[in-house]
Amino acid sequence: GAATHAICMGWSPSALSPAPWSGEEPPSPGDPAEWEEEYAVLCSENGWNPEIGADVVHFVHLVTNERGTAYCTSEQLEDLVSAVEEHQAGLRQRCPAARQE
Repeated sequence: GAATHAICMGWSPSALSPAPWSGEEPPSPGDPAEWEEEYAVLCSENGWNPEIGADVVHFVHLVTNERGTAYCTSEQLEDLVSAVEEHQAGLRQRCPAARQE
């Protein structure tokens, strides 16, 4: 679905804004209720607790399953890691509490 595609294309369902690693147009996100429904389906299909979401093992399976809806290439995953690291570095610079960790 759109949410799983968005995960690998660099779109945040909560922010509905492009991530710096994304070179593609976003999937049509619909309204927040549609995102919640998509997330609920994703959790149900994968046996995840919706309160927690995917743990590391489940996330790895989600993005490495070539037949799945959220398959990501190694390059997409590397870009994702780089973007998350950059985002975290920016947060540490802006938030004094985060710098102390």
